[in-house]
Amino acid sequence: MNLYPHKLGSGGYLGKSDEWGKVLAANRESDSPVVKIKNTRGQKWLMGRSEITADGKIVLHKDMKPVADKMVRGFCYKSVSFKQ
Repeated sequence: MNLYPHKLGSGGYLGKSDEWGKVLAANRESDSPVVKIKNTRGQKWLMGRSEITADGKIVLHKDMKPVADKMVRGFCYKSVSFKQ
C-alpha cells in the first residue's frame, strides 16, 4: 500500500520540472513548507504529491504536513554502509 501516492502523470518528475520551477519561484515568499526545504530531492518528492491551485499556490494534503515539517527541519535517515 502506497501511503503517499504521487500525481505526476506519464511525464514523471522530468515532465513536471519546468512547471514546478515556475510555481516554486512564484511561492518563494509563501508559508508553504515546500519552498523552505533545502534538499531538492525532498522538494521534488513533495511537489509530486501536492496540488497546485488555479492561482498557483501549493497545497499539501493534511497527511503530508508532518512529512514536510521533518524535511524542513533537515530530518534524514542514517546512512547505511555495507561491508563485503
